[in-house]
Amino acid sequence: NSHTDSVECVKFSPSSATIPLAATGGMDKKLIIWDLQHSTPRFICEHEEGVTSLTWIGTSKYLATGCANGTVSIWDSLLGNCVHTYHGHQDAVQAISVSTNTDFIVSVSVDNTARVFESSEFQNKVT
Repeated sequence: NSHTDSVECVKFSPSSATIPLAATGGMDKKLIIWDLQHSTPRFICEHEEGVTSLTWIGTSKYLATGCANGTVSIWDSLLGNCVHTYHGHQDAVQAISVSTNTDFIVSVSVDNTARVFESSEFQNKVT
């Protein structure tokens, strides 16, 4: 119930979250969403490649992961499922940031590019 390879990133859920959570991503292709009250994994979310970066999307229940295959995926932290995947990089995503108003997600990659994605692409699917 934990990582089996290098852990690359960690973030706490927003302070406004109803359930205190943390998320970790690793080269074992896993995003693990941890229940901090019980110190146990709440969800283990499988990826196609290693998880190299992650961030929560504002104060929402969603978080974004960047992967070694160049994708950025959006996850529902309360259900443990992937709601959207963005494509655009040719190599591993190194970092992700979300605009203050949560309208944009920016990722950077070892392919020497930065990509800007609109969060409305996944928000329209889940509302």
